[in-house]
Amino acid sequence: MAARYPLQLVSPHARTRVNSQLDNVPSLKSLADDAAWLSREDAEARGIIDGETVRLYNDRGKMIATAKVTGRIMPGVVSFDAGAWYRPDAQGVDFGGCVNVLTKDEKSPAGAFPCNTCLVQVEKIV
Repeated sequence: MAARYPLQLVSPHARTRVNSQLDNVPSLKSLADDAAWLSREDAEARGIIDGETVRLYNDRGKMIATAKVTGRIMPGVVSFDAGAWYRPDAQGVDFGGCVNVLTKDEKSPAGAFPCNTCLVQVEKIV
């Protein structure tokens, strides 16, 4: 899987939402950091610059986001805040920032829900 999807996606809680609650409040939405954080190294390898529109994807789904290229995340990791509402197009590609389209929807062997991380690829939308 890591050969096809080399980036580890983490989805921390957003400071402007309570899980998915409050995502539709305009004053809070304007403060949300609904961007895909990428390291400079990962962005450069993909020809992505800060502020560009990117596609995050894996075998489970696809999501469109804005890239935030930063030195504040380690190479090999992408971060996108959890809790944004699902806004799919006719093909099921999410434009709302709902990372749940990328994560596994079943319990781990130990019984925990492994929904906060998964492997993805990120590409620039041309």
